[in-house]
Amino acid sequence: MIKKYERNSINATLVKKVESIHYPMPGNMPFHETMYELLFDTENGQLNFEVSIFEYNVVQLGNKGILVFEKDKIIGFGDWLSTGKEIVEE
Repeated sequence: MIKKYERNSINATLVKKVESIHYPMPGNMPFHETMYELLFDTENGQLNFEVSIFEYNVVQLGNKGILVFEKDKIIGFGDWLSTGKEIVEE
């Protein structure tokens, strides 16, 4: 069987939360988006993910747990985050 997406899981600690302003269209200054990022420490180094405002607000610095992700998207983290996304196998 081939997995459509590679699911990874690793022990992680949330060490930084970043909220930043992004201007998707240069020169169009009045219209911006707020971006939210979470930075985790793991035994394999640091991992960084762009997340929704909900995910950003649910977790706190210092939270520890199993971080589950596919590519650059979080699937779950400890008891705080779960997208309910299923991994499809063919």
